[in-house]
Amino acid sequence: MLDYYSRGGNGSRASIMAWMGQDQPFTNEEMMGPGGGVFSKGPDITDSLEYQEAMNMIYTPDFGQFDFSQFGNDNDEEPVNFFGKSDEKVFHEKFKEMQKKFGMTKGDGIFRVFGHGYEGGIWDGDNLMKDADSFDKVMSSKNSRWKNVDKMEKSMLLLYSCLSGYESDDVKESIARKISQKHPNTTVVGFEKWIPYNSNVAGFPMVNRFKNSEDNWGYVSIFLGGKLISKQLYRDFIK
Repeated sequence: MLDYYSRGGNGSRASIMAWMGQDQPFTNEEMMGPGGGVFSKGPDITDSLEYQEAMNMIYTPDFGQFDFSQFGNDNDEEPVNFFGKSDEKVFHEKFKEMQKKFGMTKGDGIFRVFGHGYEGGIWDGDNLMKDADSFDKVMSSKNSRWKNVDKMEKSMLLLYSCLSGYESDDVKESIARKISQKHPNTTVVGFEKWIPYNSNVAGFPMVNRFKNSEDNWGYVSIFLGGKLISKQLYRDFIK
């Protein structure tokens, strides 16, 4: 496993934000939000091998050590647009920004999906997908390399859609967890709850707890093998 820190990474806000597609760090003032987040901390699994491997993957900007040539074209994991033709211009503009930034990446093992989310699901235009099989069918039609994801030793899927990592008493399993269950070797990253799409701001500077707000009290949830291995405030995750 390539160790991010041994390659000069320092876990800084700037270095991790580069991975998240955010060019410039936030100021402390920009990172503040009203009130306080409430989160019941689960068992500490930070010493487990699975957790360490996932964290090494996430904080590793260089996936050049992995040979994906056996799967065909080196430019395997292009960003995927799940927005529909009738969706507002801002969503398609944000996708184009991400496509320009992450397109034609040489076998980095990271798949990125951009679309509208729903409790326990994700939209593809007018169609709501609430299970991993439906997601796989659409994903494979948009990016044929997804068919080979289970053959990759190390891979990651980022679901840039609202509620993609959201779970509650009413929503037992997020779409991120469902996909992780079907593809246990793929690290799946989801978000809770609302991701603002703003074409005037680079990347995704915040995830919000309340819709149409800028409270910046949203979470990032990371799944591996169908299990939640990390959940923390997005603003803390990227700083």
